[in-house]
Amino acid sequence: MRTILIVARSAPWREALTGRLEQEGYAVTVANDANEAKTALIGPLPGAILIDCDLPRKPTGRLLAQLEHTPRMSTIRRLFVVRSLEGSTARSGPVFEKPLDPGHVARALRALYPDPERGAPILRPRAPDRVKQAIQAALAG
Repeated sequence: MRTILIVARSAPWREALTGRLEQEGYAVTVANDANEAKTALIGPLPGAILIDCDLPRKPTGRLLAQLEHTPRMSTIRRLFVVRSLEGSTARSGPVFEKPLDPGHVARALRALYPDPERGAPILRPRAPDRVKQAIQAALAG
């Protein structure tokens, strides 16, 4: 089963997102803040974590450092929610702007976190020259 940890203070926001993601087939765990999230990560790890970046910086920074530097947590997909994309610092995963659209998050998760029961898309390896061409085309566009 696909799992996600939602870290956010806003109860209505967590409830709306939880309802939508449960409809999509996710097992959802919620945490009110970064400290609760760190406690939740002691047990079985979620496949993804969505973090509200409006949480206090120090605990959130420690949580992100833990995700970044703990080998067993390296496979957790990270998603971030910010108040505004303007001036937002670079993140190591998709960034969503408030107000949050639960449907948009669900679509992003489907792309990042395919459902093995529905069948993941088959990714065919590309020849090195085709990869280089694809990168150059993306940079030129």
